[in-house]
Amino acid sequence: MQALIYRGNDFELHTARRLLTRLGAHVDCEPRVFDLIVYLIERRDRAVDKQELIDTLWNGRPVSDASLSQLVYKARKALADHGDERACIQTVHGRGFRWVAAITTSASVDPIAVTTTGPGATAVPAIEEVDPSSPRPADGGAVPQDAAAELPTQSHSRAVVVRPAYRRPLPWIFVALAVAALTGFWRTAPQPGAAAVPLRVLVLPVDVDTGSSDLDWARLGIMGLITTALETEGGLATVEPATAHRLGSGVGAASPAQRRAWRETTGARYSLSLHLSRAGPLLKLDAVLDSADGERRRSLFGEEAGRLALDMSGVVRDWLDPRPRADEPPRDLDGEVASTYALGVDAQLRGDFDAARKYFMLCMERSPDSLQPRLQLAMVELQLADVRRAADLIDEALARVDAQRQPHFALDAQWLLGYLELQRGRLDAARAAFESARRQLHAESTPAQRAAVFNGLAHVASRSGRYAEAATALQETLASYDSVGDAVGQAVAWNNIGVLERMRGRTAVAETALLRSLAIERARDIQWQESLTVANLVQLRVSQRHYREALQLGETALLQLQSPSPRNPLTERVLVHELAVARLYLGQTDVARRYATRLLALAEDSSDPASKAMARVILAEADVALGQPGALARYRAAIDDCEATGQMPRAAYHTARLAVLQRRAGDLAGLRESVAGTRRLAGKAATTDLLTYAAMAQAQLDAAEMRQTKALQGLLDIRRDALRGEDRVNAQQAGLDYVVLAIEVGRAEAAGALLAELGADNDTEGDGMALAETWHRARGDNVGADVLRARREQLDAALPPPNAEVFRADG
Repeated sequence: MQALIYRGNDFELHTARRLLTRLGAHVDCEPRVFDLIVYLIERRDRAVDKQELIDTLWNGRPVSDASLSQLVYKARKALADHGDERACIQTVHGRGFRWVAAITTSASVDPIAVTTTGPGATAVPAIEEVDPSSPRPADGGAVPQDAAAELPTQSHSRAVVVRPAYRRPLPWIFVALAVAALTGFWRTAPQPGAAAVPLRVLVLPVDVDTGSSDLDWARLGIMGLITTALETEGGLATVEPATAHRLGSGVGAASPAQRRAWRETTGARYSLSLHLSRAGPLLKLDAVLDSADGERRRSLFGEEAGRLALDMSGVVRDWLDPRPRADEPPRDLDGEVASTYALGVDAQLRGDFDAARKYFMLCMERSPDSLQPRLQLAMVELQLADVRRAADLIDEALARVDAQRQPHFALDAQWLLGYLELQRGRLDAARAAFESARRQLHAESTPAQRAAVFNGLAHVASRSGRYAEAATALQETLASYDSVGDAVGQAVAWNNIGVLERMRGRTAVAETALLRSLAIERARDIQWQESLTVANLVQLRVSQRHYREALQLGETALLQLQSPSPRNPLTERVLVHELAVARLYLGQTDVARRYATRLLALAEDSSDPASKAMARVILAEADVALGQPGALARYRAAIDDCEATGQMPRAAYHTARLAVLQRRAGDLAGLRESVAGTRRLAGKAATTDLLTYAAMAQAQLDAAEMRQTKALQGLLDIRRDALRGEDRVNAQQAGLDYVVLAIEVGRAEAAGALLAELGADNDTEGDGMALAETWHRARGDNVGADVLRARREQLDAALPPPNAEVFRADG
């Protein structure tokens, strides 16, 4: 069936994305409610009989008229169809219901068209219902108004003033999703023959009440084991255990209201609650599978927790999909290794990677043909920076997997290979791996699988400087999460879109995306992701040269991450980096160097080569500003490290910055080398996105070779072209380079004209005022320069003090 968009007076309904919006706002809508609306719209030329609706929506299973009435009530509520005269769904007494509202229809242009189980398709039987004696509204809050809307080209949320800005492309892009992909590896494909969009289940941490601590590992381990079994053996889509762990952190047995809220947050149709206790000499595992339609309960008894978990996963699988399964591949995990595997999952989710490595290796020794422990161990080795060992494990998995009978393992091994190559800095190999994974995607692949693959492609494209390609891939990622209403995934996707748009210099669009991410996180209480979004907003302020605002926001956020709060290493690295840059450009060079030293220590702890290269760059920049011997050579070496780790935009940007320093130092040979380097990097990207940096470096070479007029005109051309392309970051950078060069070659009037356009005299957030002071002194206006200096000192005095822990760590 063709994917369509139905539009009414104040709503839009996207059949491919299973998305309902009203007045531009996303409307939470249960799957069966959505199916009812679509079914009535498609048959709006007639009244639809009640029995026809029951046969279609419940797949012929007997239900009461009250159940249908409750469903219609929810559909009317979703459409705001209130009042005595129904504007959308009209009751035809004695017959059924009819759609009466005017509708326009158009073909869907969504990035991904996901086939869904709906009216007319083979439906999976629902679980047992609760007594629907009376209609009741659906509970739960809605996603914020703009949370699922498409990315606009301009920000409409609030006015954004974009001031002169320095371009500093940062490779934090997609780190959140990459980490999620590597720590929540249970995003696997369903078995052949499963429904087009597999049922999504949220398996919650186990409530362990055994009277002793020897089974404490079961809280997270059994959760991860059952999640794995439901996907690899049951063909069901599940919420990543890392997300479930964070949702259930600090919570014992979740209440029905909590479970309902968590299902809405993760886009899961079902939640599985588990309780492990002792019954005499045996263990007892209780399970409750519930949804908006009702719940089912089951208790199992046994001597060993791992076997109980696998048996319970089979019970849940049969509840949700009782169809016979022909030609099933053998179970990858069996009772012999189940508990050991669960111990490894528990250690991995707690961040104890050494223990996780030990348990997964034991699994491989006891069951050499098992693929899941092998791939889990590969992820652990990546997190421990043993890239060679991880590569061997992935190669072994790819050699062992039967792609026809085990498509889930084949696909997961392929995209994991892509992330391995990214960590190596081998962008071409990473792209080939992700492209291979994309070819293995099919109609039955889960939205989370699609997100993992397209996010990897976006990561490769952004680090190569192919921003338009990265943006397309990220829209695919967002569509994957939209298709199931996964608010956690939506927040991460909008966050990454914001970072990418900042890298492209589209600061207003970047702010809109980041604010959308923040709105979703706050509405859904996704606290662990909110801190990273705030850090990326700090990063955006630094790119806009709002350094003082960045310091106020960033120093507060950094304090909240430090003891006694749980540490968030990724967010801490982002914040420390941005605070170092802000203080450097405000002239606080000694303080900036301490932050850079702290950043390098954090990067060493992360075992991430790209993070180490980034830290060395900012440390070298601080050394250059301090005039330390050999600083330029260290800067050059750090730039080379960026290229070696696959950070092409960062390497190109800093090579262009190095060219400025080389011109001032009279290093003509080095300057020519830098021009050639930026051109080479732009050529490797195979797009025009990095040519701006080559032009900036060329302008510096022209000036060094006494072609000042050509150099100044070249910078004006860069500024003009950047503004045409909505790249405000590079436009501001070119403008500032023009002013600096014009002052240095004695063209003060030309510099003054552009300074006035930039509003440098009134730049209370960035460093434009310092440049304006330099201009006044160059013209002999020391009085005007002194006034600006006094204003800057007053503003600097109001800045927050440096972070005490950073200074303690620096010694």
